[in-house]
Amino acid sequence: MIDPRTSEEKLERMEELMKPVEMQLMMCDDLNDQLMMASCFMVYANDLFIQHLGEKGAKDMFNSFVKDHGYDN
Repeated sequence: MIDPRTSEEKLERMEELMKPVEMQLMMCDDLNDQLMMASCFMVYANDLFIQHLGEKGAKDMFNSFVKDHGYDN
């Protein structure tokens, strides 16, 4: 499915969606809480990607992210 929004509109929406996440991060007591939260998000995000993109689509998406952000070195 192609998103008809412009890049700027997508970025604005992403910022809006991240506000509750940032609020939750502020509620974390320490680094361990933040890491637990991040781990939960990774698992949840992976499940969403598999659900909507399938196993191969999720792998492709993660591989693209790793490559695009220079983590493949």
